[in-house]
Amino acid sequence: MGKTSILHQIHHYALDDPHKIALYCNWQPARDMHGLRNILLTSIQDSEDQVLVRQGISEKATRDWSFRRVLDQIVKKAREQDIRVLLLIDEPEDILLKLAETDPYLLKQLRQSSLREGLHTVIVSSPKLRELWNLPWATSPFWEGFDRRYIGPIEWEEAANLVRQAQSSSPLAVPDTLVQSILESTGQIPWLIQSVGNRLECDKQEPITEKLQVPDIVWSTHDYDERFETDYKSLSRNERCVLRSVGRLRRPSDVSKTAQDCGLPEAEVLKAWSFLEKLGYVKQNAPGCCMISNRFLNEWLAQGLWKSCEDEKEKLLTTDTVSRRQVAIAEEYERISILEPRPRGHEFQKLFASIAAHHGWSQDESVRTSNEEMDVIIHRGREYYLIECKWERDRVQARVIRELRGKLDNRTGVQGVVVSMSGFTSGAVQQVEDYVGSRVILLFGPEDVRSMVYESTALDDLLNKKYGALVSRKEALFS
Repeated sequence: MGKTSILHQIHHYALDDPHKIALYCNWQPARDMHGLRNILLTSIQDSEDQVLVRQGISEKATRDWSFRRVLDQIVKKAREQDIRVLLLIDEPEDILLKLAETDPYLLKQLRQSSLREGLHTVIVSSPKLRELWNLPWATSPFWEGFDRRYIGPIEWEEAANLVRQAQSSSPLAVPDTLVQSILESTGQIPWLIQSVGNRLECDKQEPITEKLQVPDIVWSTHDYDERFETDYKSLSRNERCVLRSVGRLRRPSDVSKTAQDCGLPEAEVLKAWSFLEKLGYVKQNAPGCCMISNRFLNEWLAQGLWKSCEDEKEKLLTTDTVSRRQVAIAEEYERISILEPRPRGHEFQKLFASIAAHHGWSQDESVRTSNEEMDVIIHRGREYYLIECKWERDRVQARVIRELRGKLDNRTGVQGVVVSMSGFTSGAVQQVEDYVGSRVILLFGPEDVRSMVYESTALDDLLNKKYGALVSRKEALFS
């Protein structure tokens, strides 16, 4: 079952429940919020349950309303009738990524509307929308609050029914041997099965016999290139490297061989395997052994078509001038960027310690005294910095600056750094500038961190630049 099929099935089940209304919305045509509003209103008109129309939710009545207001009224009117609204969103990639780039405020509004009480929102998409975890928002990440699921391989019996289109009024009579061949070739991935099954449907004027083979059905494996490219671009560098390595070996690969081939710790290989297995692109045929799950992806990898998918960041990280350590730092940054806030904070301080070590500083992480705890201490010779690392929803406030000042006052000859991936309030910046006569505290923002991760900006250069601006102009710099 593919993404769209899941939404249609939810819609079908909702029709039998008098306390639910399902609104199916294909967002692919939308170019802005006005387009989303029109798609939502069309969904109401097309709904087999006209309760919302009777309640005054129509194109004419809502001509001047925004998407958010229309959705709020839908939920309000439905709740008055003791009805729960299911908002089923298909093909959202283009509009969501466009809003992320051009108008993050509207994207935040869209997220808030989708998670409001009385509304159950189901969004199906390609892995491409993993990118929304990495937006530098001071508030909650876009996907926080959504329960994520991956459409991986399905069970043999369910996959066989999908080949034969058993749910159809006129199912296909496909021999068991051909079903087995299709499932082995597709790795039981629903969208691949559906694609092959659609070819059978198109050609059903020809008899489906046991002599028919998968190559007779699939005209060209290039028909799947676009989907593979989309999914490949959504993978992290580690996941891409592991996928290419497993495909290159063309046989079951154990974790140690893959780790050696990619230059990665075995733990990172296992993490990549786990996610690729959720997508259905690799399978573990024995404990600690992995292989590509389907022949179509195998051929796509073997032909080197993945090379056209590499973005500028990937090219940067694979140049000969960049050390393996820097690549590992970049991958670790990408890994923790999609974590939930609580574990992400601790992992971020370890990452910053690794960055400092990479730039030649000695470092100690999670340092405790009898009544204090420091995230990171870096030092070189007699130069010491106490560092507080924050990757939270909200901007760092003045309270954090004052707390660090208290720790600095208990020591001699040491300076402070606060690193925040969500930025700083004006009060926090003012507090740093007020302290400059007695204590030096430097601020690092999200772009400062990313410049060290991806652009090889030296930590020393940033420290010197920020120190100079603070001491000479009483200006707390961060980006």
